[in-house]
Amino acid sequence: MRKFTLLFSVAIASFGVAFGAENVAETTGSGVEEALKACNGNGIFDVFVLGEDALQQIKNTEGITLNNYRCGTDASTAIEGGGNVAWTSEYSTPSLTGNDTFGSFHINGAACNWWAGMYIKNNGAARDFSHINENTHIHVALWTDSQVLCDSRVKVHFLKNDGADAGAAQVNLCSNPDDMEASLPIVGSMQPGKWVALDMTYGDIAKLMEEDFDMPLDYTRFTNSAAMKEMMGFEPPSGQDGANASEAKAHKAKFCVDSFYLYTPKGTQSGISDINDGNDRIIVGSKTICVTGNEGIELYNAGGLMLRKTSDNIGKPRLG
Repeated sequence: MRKFTLLFSVAIASFGVAFGAENVAETTGSGVEEALKACNGNGIFDVFVLGEDALQQIKNTEGITLNNYRCGTDASTAIEGGGNVAWTSEYSTPSLTGNDTFGSFHINGAACNWWAGMYIKNNGAARDFSHINENTHIHVALWTDSQVLCDSRVKVHFLKNDGADAGAAQVNLCSNPDDMEASLPIVGSMQPGKWVALDMTYGDIAKLMEEDFDMPLDYTRFTNSAAMKEMMGFEPPSGQDGANASEAKAHKAKFCVDSFYLYTPKGTQSGISDINDGNDRIIVGSKTICVTGNEGIELYNAGGLMLRKTSDNIGKPRLG
């Protein structure tokens, strides 16, 4: 079976995969202006937590498609304290400049018997995530007052179902980039009393997950959005525990989540019309791709998602 990738040209900003400011950096705003520049007038925004001013900036930009799933305006999106209702409680802290919608939590270690965190959940609504690919950026802003959380291996994951970690985009935040016990890529850290923003592409995260931890990222999940309940999860480590609760185990720690959205620069279909690959001949038309030979073909998009498959010696999987 021969595998071919149909490539698309996209204009994207370049982000490194090294530890530090390339991935997680101090911020004072939503990052929407920079994200719009990266899309270069042609892109898709999936928004979950964002202030009204920043949302209007996306709405008013020509060439940008907005999928508004914001907590507080979309009844199917909710921010929840993780683990058990009693383990976290909401509190107020100044938000990012120009933002008025965010989730903030106070860890109650005395009430928990495992860990306390938060989720941004989709309560069963069907959503179209088929446009997500390796060039899709994940953006989220985070705040804590706790050096313990900054030093710990906090797990942040995106677009997965409860407990179904395999293949989902997930990273660790930790002040020690060389922590040998890390089970996920450490891409940066939070800073006490400061807002920081994580901005990485799915491709960047996938590369780190697969190369460092042999965890391939599964793009096929985006064809079944109803099965994805957790748009995002913020998971401090376990051990915050009941009678043994202490500030050294994140008891009383506070954290906030803001400006959580995905943005996907849109490209145009490759101009490839006819490819000769050794003994096989591959012909790409406006709506079909054909190959002569006896192995069949599999057609993938640039994000690694298999679009069509045929085992015929002359196959015509339709592209549209």
